[in-house]
Amino acid sequence: MAITGSGTAASPYIVTTADELKDAMETHHSTGDYLYVELGNTIDLNFSGTFEKIQTSDSYDHIDLNLAGYAIQNVFLTDAMFELQKADVIHDGKILNILTAPAFDAEHFFSKGFFRKISTSTFADVPTNSIFNGSKFEADALSLRYKIAQPQEGDVFKSIILRGADSSDEYKQINESHIKIVVDEWKAADSNLIAPPESGLMNITNSLIEGEIALFNNANAEYYPRLSTVQLIASAVNYSVPTYSGSAASVGASRNFCKGHTSYKSIVNTEVISSAYTSPIDSGCIAVTSNDWTNATKLTGMGFEIYSAGTK
Repeated sequence: MAITGSGTAASPYIVTTADELKDAMETHHSTGDYLYVELGNTIDLNFSGTFEKIQTSDSYDHIDLNLAGYAIQNVFLTDAMFELQKADVIHDGKILNILTAPAFDAEHFFSKGFFRKISTSTFADVPTNSIFNGSKFEADALSLRYKIAQPQEGDVFKSIILRGADSSDEYKQINESHIKIVVDEWKAADSNLIAPPESGLMNITNSLIEGEIALFNNANAEYYPRLSTVQLIASAVNYSVPTYSGSAASVGASRNFCKGHTSYKSIVNTEVISSAYTSPIDSGCIAVTSNDWTNATKLTGMGFEIYSAGTK
């Protein structure tokens, strides 16, 4: 089935295969407007073949990709899936079961772009810097799993799962979203679950961040895996990190899950099971017990509220 439509808001390109999707999104128009692309059905690659990286250019129109309730699913990646510009938008659908093939050789799955009303599930089976790099999110449900978080080629990761949008003036970089991050084994010595853009804070509003690290296995780690330079507004974090078993001399191993935080009406429960974790409160990070997380009586009495996916 060939691509239909003219790429306008009134008549978007309708695509039905991965090849058509790539052709439509990389069409070179320069009208100063958006190029509109829409799925006509679910694109299911059944973990076979190769999904060729889709790369948009800032020299041409921005992209509005409407998944129209359909999915792009069951994909083995050997390279990044989308290399977008920050004004490109992907919305209203699903990007499911995106896995790394053994030959995967890229720093991320997705780069930049604005993801709105998207459900996503990914599994990074090989080392990569981040799953999302420089993206913005609104009303999304992201399930991100990482097999082994560890340095690559001797370098220390500064963003292990998700790096914030590269726009320091953007107030809501993650808004009204539910993000679950699961790491099977953590080997990185100094890395972040969620990290800021190159400049400015990572802003999380009206959202729930949750998940766990099953095994913390790095004798040289000086810090717990953490959120870094994040501003939490009306949001909740409930994350489980296992006991630190390393031998690093730095006392940094006992703090900094919430490095550089400022929080407003937000709750953070790190659930770190370790007597060495002596300073869980760091620059506005609110550490609570499981009972506080359930009842929130102490915190609500102090003016804090629990928000989940945009609702009180």
